[in-house]
Amino acid sequence: MLTIISNFLKTILLLILTVVILLLVWKALTPAMPPVPSERLKAANEVANQFVNEIRKQRGNAKSAVVLHMTNDPTHSITHAVRHRIRETGVLNLTEDSLKERFMTSFNLPFHLCKDGQDALRLAEATPQDLLIWGVVDRFETDEKGRPVVAGRLHVIDTVTLEPLFSYPFDTASKYATSDGSFLQKAGFSMPARMATVVALATFLSLLFLPTIRKIVAKRSNTINLVALLTLSAIDTALAAVLLGADGYVPLSWLLSVTALVSLFCNLMYLSHATRLEAV
Repeated sequence: MLTIISNFLKTILLLILTVVILLLVWKALTPAMPPVPSERLKAANEVANQFVNEIRKQRGNAKSAVVLHMTNDPTHSITHAVRHRIRETGVLNLTEDSLKERFMTSFNLPFHLCKDGQDALRLAEATPQDLLIWGVVDRFETDEKGRPVVAGRLHVIDTVTLEPLFSYPFDTASKYATSDGSFLQKAGFSMPARMATVVALATFLSLLFLPTIRKIVAKRSNTINLVALLTLSAIDTALAAVLLGADGYVPLSWLLSVTALVSLFCNLMYLSHATRLEAV
C-alpha cells in the first residue's frame, strides 16, 4: 500500500515539475512584450478617469464591482488603468484580480474573455458583486502624427437585476478632429507660407477698413473703441484658426490664445495710428 502511495506521489510530483519546466521554457522563449509608450498610457488613464466619473453619476446604490479583462487588450494597459482608477478613487469596492488571470498574464497565455453581451450576462448572474464591468478595445495605437489613439467600449451590468446599467464608448481620436490643420495645410502649404498668408490678409483688411476705423475713433468714445478693438481681434483670430489650424504638436487652444494676444496688441497700435491720423 505504501509503495502504491509513494509511486502515486512521485508521479504527481513529476507531472508538476514537468509543467513548471514547460512554463519556464515557454516564458523564456516567448519574446518580451515591448514597453507601452508613456503617451498611450496617459491616454488610457484619461479614459479610465472619465469612465469612473460616469460610474459616479450612474452607479445608484451599487457598492462593489468586478472588472473583467477587456477583449483585445493584449498589453493589459486599459484594463489595469480602469481597475487602478476605481481602486484609487474608492468609488466602488473592487475585487482582486483572480489567480487564474494573474497566472495567465504572467506567462503571456491567452485566457477566456467576455465575448459579447450574452456572455457578460451569464457571468453577471454568477457574480456576487453589485456590478460587472466588461469591455472591448478597438484601437490602442499611435497614429501617423505620433498621437495616442484609444478607442473602444465599456459596459456596466447590474448583477441584481441582470440589466445593462450603461455603456461608455471612448475614442481619443475625436479630440484631434479640430486640430487636424487647415485646408492650406492639407493642400501642402508650409507653416511659414500659411503664416505669411494670415499676415497679408490681416494687413489687407486693416487697409480696407481704415476709412471706417478713422470715423469710429473720431467719435472719441472709449466704449466704441473697445468694441472695435475686440471685433478686429476676433476677426484676426478666426482668420488664423481657419488658415493655420494646428500641426498636432501645438494644441489649437494655445495657438488661438497666442494669436488673440498678438492681435490685441497689433490692433491697439492700429487704432492708435488711426487716432493720430484724425488728430492731424
